[in-house]
Amino acid sequence: RKWTAYTEENSGLRNNCTFGITLFGDDVWVATFDGIARYDRAKKEWKEYYLHNAPLDEVWIYGCEANHETVNFAVWGGGLVEYFPHDDHFEAHHDPDGSFEMDLIQGDGVVSQMITSVSRDNGWTWVARYFGVCAFNGRTWIEMDMDNSGLLSNFINFVKARRSEGWLCTDRGVTCFDLKRDRWVEYRRLDGPGNYGEITLRSKDGKRSRSVR
Repeated sequence: RKWTAYTEENSGLRNNCTFGITLFGDDVWVATFDGIARYDRAKKEWKEYYLHNAPLDEVWIYGCEANHETVNFAVWGGGLVEYFPHDDHFEAHHDPDGSFEMDLIQGDGVVSQMITSVSRDNGWTWVARYFGVCAFNGRTWIEMDMDNSGLLSNFINFVKARRSEGWLCTDRGVTCFDLKRDRWVEYRRLDGPGNYGEITLRSKDGKRSRSVR
């Protein structure tokens, strides 16, 4: 019925520069340029999460998403941070090898600290970055980039999990990897007059493909 504006001047919002918002029950979680803000709509109370009370290596929170189990945060320069509302605790996943651009050891954890987006469904958490994507089921990490898979582009701005699929927004179009079918599907707009595009199916390793225009 009406708009309400929340700013760092009139609320517990950490910063006016915000990158994401998500809901878990009565809680509104906001990813900001300077940490995480949480607003309890029932109690009308704000709480902030920063370096002193959350496992954050950096405070630039690039995105957030809630599901029925966790609230996940993509931390630019700080890896993946998960919050578990049912027992009120955080878990952080950092790049074990410390290299931003290269994956020195396969399957050892989140590929890079430079996280752009995170999404979880069907037991898998998808983590996007500017150097590829990885998926985590609580035990196993799957890491994919243009060198070891059929990924369309390493530059990924956003990811959305859907059942066994991870949908990725890249600088070369939309691509999807299906963990169940072990295949990639690319959706790409073609240059030239008219609204024409191309759909390409690729094997997991990218060595086999077929396209439809």
